[in-house]
Amino acid sequence: MPQAKTYILRKTNTNFKLLESYLIQLQTSYLLEMQPETQRSFTTKEGQEFIEAWIKLKTILYPQEFPFLTNNKKCTKHNNQFIAIPTNNANYLTD
Repeated sequence: MPQAKTYILRKTNTNFKLLESYLIQLQTSYLLEMQPETQRSFTTKEGQEFIEAWIKLKTILYPQEFPFLTNNKKCTKHNNQFIAIPTNNANYLTD
């Protein structure tokens, strides 16, 4: 589900100027796209693949690490590790 900048801003706990630079970087890397008619961002297929690769890399680098975000109710489990990215939806910028 595509998300507005204000939603992403609240969820990432950053400032607007920094968020803008992150969104531009993600768009130029083809990891994120913006819907022109709604001005909402969504994760591309490449972005989803990047997230999966990052999770696998983190599991390899930190196998002893206890699953993070366990007390966050908006998290899910992936390869026995809690993550704040819902995997039940094709898009990772969802609630």
